[in-house]
Amino acid sequence: MGAYMLNIKKRHEGFFSPFRALLHEKGPRLMLCVAFIWSITSNFDKIGVVNSSPVFWTLALNLFLTMTLLPIMLLKSQSCATQVKNNIKALLPIGFFTAMMQIFIMTALSLTLVAYVIAIKRTNALFGVLWGALFFREKDIKERLLGALVMIAGVVLISLF
Repeated sequence: MGAYMLNIKKRHEGFFSPFRALLHEKGPRLMLCVAFIWSITSNFDKIGVVNSSPVFWTLALNLFLTMTLLPIMLLKSQSCATQVKNNIKALLPIGFFTAMMQIFIMTALSLTLVAYVIAIKRTNALFGVLWGALFFREKDIKERLLGALVMIAGVVLISLF
């Protein structure tokens, strides 16, 4: 229902227009792909955390991703080392908070069902809408905010029942 409300302005084109917008617009379509991929990988994360620990699994996973993606980055970017060096003061706190976030998520996975953790993680939709309005001056914020709040209400209902 919340995803439907994110594109409610297209409702005048027909009842299913907001759903079609989710499939035909590039941003929402990519986010649906991401959600699908995360629905699979989160289960692998649960298995990894249960068989090791949240901190170890986070370190092992990020080490694997770094070793896999670093060669690609070096091949694709001419000036990646310079960019990292020039932006190190901004990158360090981002890296720290991302690492802490991942450890918290892995800890949550070790304590409860994957679906609950993913549902809570989806509350980032509200922050995405707020940041979009604040930093990028996106339009139709009322509709998007209402859609995000409906999604969060769904999270609350999932956690209560």
